[in-house]
Amino acid sequence: ETDGYREHSGNRARSAFASIGWFGARDALKFTGFAGRSKMQLAYYAPSEADLAANPRANVMSPLERDDFHQELASLQHTRALGARATLTTTLYRNSAAGAYDVFVGPDLWNFNLDHVWYGALSTIAWSRPGLSLAAGAHLSDYARDHFLFVRPDRATRIYDNTGHKQEQSAFGKVTLTTGAVDWHGDLQVRRAAFRYEPTAGSSFGEPSVDWLFVDPKLGVTWRVRPAVSLFASLGRSSREPARTDLFAGADDVDDAIAADVLPLDRVRPERVSDLEAGLRVERARVTLGLNAFAMWFRDEIAP
Repeated sequence: ETDGYREHSGNRARSAFASIGWFGARDALKFTGFAGRSKMQLAYYAPSEADLAANPRANVMSPLERDDFHQELASLQHTRALGARATLTTTLYRNSAAGAYDVFVGPDLWNFNLDHVWYGALSTIAWSRPGLSLAAGAHLSDYARDHFLFVRPDRATRIYDNTGHKQEQSAFGKVTLTTGAVDWHGDLQVRRAAFRYEPTAGSSFGEPSVDWLFVDPKLGVTWRVRPAVSLFASLGRSSREPARTDLFAGADDVDDAIAADVLPLDRVRPERVSDLEAGLRVERARVTLGLNAFAMWFRDEIAP
């Protein structure tokens, strides 16, 4: 726990962690679990310069503005050795969190609530021999988060109640080939993400949805000029979809009054960036030197 630097601020938190594993001749099974809770006195609004000059610990937020959140994570991982060169690893996970925060909006104390559940499965296979290594994998996940609002002291009437649903499927492949003093690298990821919005009951615009598909390649080369000196270069592309706050222009709830301003959901386009990098590494017994230069080209950059 901490009292924080600003007045009536701070955090009270507690957590627990547990892990257990079984290891056989060719198999390993591991369970990992985590749970925690945090209660914070909020202090993220900026005081004026005049307030700070009089009291550098000034906190313009009320002691009533606070939050209380908890989170739980559990994962089960199985690893199997497929002969001497290959390994298959599969992980199942569940992540959940819930809580609320209180903030004054005008004279009223608004109580914003959030809760989510996230399930997923990830499986990867890796194979290697001298001069060649391969890896591939796939990931599936399903995520849902509820947003609802009360105005204190009334904790029985929900001002709004909406849910965002997100599903994701992705696959990747990676290869590294060594020819003499040169390593050639290649990556490819194919990823689909889909978002669906379930609005507050009584809204007139149905359940808007949007679907994205990304194909992200990367090529690279590393040349070991000398045992202690390497040159490298790579060219790749990465993509990401808008987050919920981007799609809704920061709104926590989309209702009939603002639907025309943010719908349809494909008005905010995905962000793509191409990245060219080159560099030098020098590693000696007592000195390591790294130099890196890069150029990045953004398309449809997502920024406030």
